Amino acid sequence: VELRQNMFAYLVVLSKNDKIYEIIYIDEKELFEKNFERITKIINSIKWDEDTLFFIDYKNGIKLNYPNNWEYKIENWNLVYDNDVSNTLVEKKILFYPISISPPPLLNISISNNIDDRSSEDIYNDVINIYNRTYNNFFLDPNSSKSENLILFSYYNIPFNKTLSGITIIKLHNDKVYEIKFSPSFESDYYYLPKISELINSIEFFNITRYEKMFNENLGVIFDIPQT
Repeated sequence: VELRQNMFAYLVVLSKNDKIYEIIYIDEKELFEKNFERITKIINSIKWDEDTLFFIDYKNGIKLNYPNNWEYKIENWNLVYDNDVSNTLVEKKILFYPISISPPPLLNISISNNIDDRSSEDIYNDVINIYNRTYNNFFLDPNSSKSENLILFSYYNIPFNKTLSGITIIKLHNDKVYEIKFSPSFESDYYYLPKISELINSIEFFNITRYEKMFNENLGVIFDIPQT
C-alpha cells in the first residue's frame, strides 16, 4: 500500500488463538523494494502453536518456549552472594511453573551482574563455587566449557526425610551469568521433568540490541529501531 509519496507499507492481519495479530512494515520506496523479500520471509517463518507460548527478554538476551498451561513471573532482585572470593549480584529471577500448582517454581532462571568492577568470568566461577560449597553431592560435567557448565546436585529435604536431586546450567553470555535451575521441592515434581527438559532445550541466547525511539512526522507514529 502506498501511504504517501515515496512511502509504502505492507500490512498483514491474522486471527490466531482467539487473538488478532497485526504485522506491518513501513519504509521508503527504495528500501521497501529492497527489503520486501526478506520481510515476507520473516513473516512466513512465524509459527503458530496453540500449545506453546513464547517468552523473550530483550534486555538480557534470552528467549524460550513454555506450555500454555504454565505461567511465569519476574522478580527484580538485589541479592548479593557474599563469599570468600567476592560479591555476586543477582539482578533478576524468571520463575516458571504450571498454572495448576502454586510456587515454588519448577524452573528458575537467575541473571547475575558483577559489582566492584569484577569481570563476568569471575562471577561465573563464583556461582559454580557457591554450588560446590552449598551441596554435599555436587557433580560438574567434565565436558563443560569455559562459558557453560552443567551441574548435577542433590540435597536432603528435612521435612519429607528425602534426598532430592536437581540440575543447573550455568551460562556466560552478554557479560552476564545465567543460572538455569531445576530444584524439586517434592518427589512429585519429577513428573514435570520431561517438560522441564523441553523448556531448557528451547532456550536461546542472543546478542543484546539497543533500541532507540524515533518519531516520524510524516506518518505521525513513534517506533523503536535497533541501534547496532
